[in-house]
Amino acid sequence: SLVSVNSIDLANTGAGGPSNIAGVFSLPSLITLTGSLEIYGFGFGTAMTGFSLPLLVNCDGSIFVATHNNLTSISLPLLETVTGSLNLGQNNGILSISLPSFVSCDHLIIDSCSLLTSISIPSLETAIASIEVSNCPSLLAFSAPSLIYCPSIATLSCTSLTSIQAACSGGLIPFILNCTSSTSLDSLDFGGAVAQDGCEIYLDDCNLSEASVDLILQAGIDGGTTVSIYELAGGSSQPPSAAGILNRDALQLAGNTVNTN
Repeated sequence: SLVSVNSIDLANTGAGGPSNIAGVFSLPSLITLTGSLEIYGFGFGTAMTGFSLPLLVNCDGSIFVATHNNLTSISLPLLETVTGSLNLGQNNGILSISLPSFVSCDHLIIDSCSLLTSISIPSLETAIASIEVSNCPSLLAFSAPSLIYCPSIATLSCTSLTSIQAACSGGLIPFILNCTSSTSLDSLDFGGAVAQDGCEIYLDDCNLSEASVDLILQAGIDGGTTVSIYELAGGSSQPPSAAGILNRDALQLAGNTVNTN
């Protein structure tokens, strides 16, 4: 049985490609991947319906399982670390993605999955570069309860998304937070983390509650920012409270760009 392998490249599994996979792709004994795994469908209506690496723990490279129109299940229950990117994006048949043991990666990409309603990453502590879950119009919530550090989180155009919760126990809100046009987004929780000077926070055209608007403005005050961007206007977001208005004015006076309703 295959326990360790360097790299697997099945870059085009579509009907017109060289590696047309039907049914479930599974390597049931694989524990360690010392390189990268690439299985792209490129929108050819690939017949691959499932992807399963039930014993994989570590990948010293990247994993790309993307652009499969008929893929309905992804199973990586023991996966802990990916030193490069974990890309599970553009899989339009996926309803939910669960990565119960996943702790760290460089990039986590789960974008453009039209039917995806839930993402479970309860153990994720570090995404060195970014978390990208944009253009998932059915996604209801995003939660990273163990997150320590991630410099960039994007949930652009997730129109059903109502809440974002990230522990940010390293004490800092992501340097770039881009949730533009997540038109249902009203609730934010970053565990009391503060904003970093120079950060760019785009929460325009959302549905932010007064408490969420105030939270971001207070994070800027607590972080002492002077050259940051806070876009909180548009959509149906609430204006800040009286205390929030004072914080907004103070941030603007300090040199930040701040826009609210």
